[in-house]
Amino acid sequence: MTAMTKDRPSSIRFVKQDKRPLAANVKAIKGGLVACDENGFYRPSTGATSQVNVGARFRETVDNTGGANGARFAEVEYFREKELFLCENHSGGGSHPVVIADRERPCFQLDDQTVTGDDTKSYAGTVYDVVTGEGVWVDYSAGPRGPQGEPGEDA
Repeated sequence: MTAMTKDRPSSIRFVKQDKRPLAANVKAIKGGLVACDENGFYRPSTGATSQVNVGARFRETVDNTGGANGARFAEVEYFREKELFLCENHSGGGSHPVVIADRERPCFQLDDQTVTGDDTKSYAGTVYDVVTGEGVWVDYSAGPRGPQGEPGEDA
């Protein structure tokens, strides 16, 4: 996309709990802490460095043992409300689009309506979801951050 030249409708969501797609071959247990794996799917936290702990707990038990990534969904409750803004996803030749594997990880601002996976740009927020035909839901509410997502002086 390119920078805005006229008004556009904008979408904002406030999320405290939501259904999230489970990783392959996992069982979510009610009350357990939630992590997002390197493929962008949710699972019980194991402390593996490839996972991002998302500050949430499972609100139900869901068994995806033997299932593929995203075959089952589990209700999660976040410890703080997320304030999400719908952005355009970087597309076109030479682009670095935000992808499913970027869920719960930093994305970067390309212009006043577009986010990218290109980490040479300034930090935008945390990817909540990537929806084909809709865009990227970004959590801008994580607080002040430096250019590459590190906590800022006020964080």
